[in-house]
Amino acid sequence: MSTIYVISDGTGRTAQQAVKAALTQFKG
Repeated sequence: MSTIYVISDGTGRTAQQAVKAALTQFKG
């Protein structure tokens, strides 16, 4: 398991998009 550190721009949208992109790349 990997620990993912997320930095939000305050609204949380940027962080959410970054996580989605990372998960998408992980799944291939």
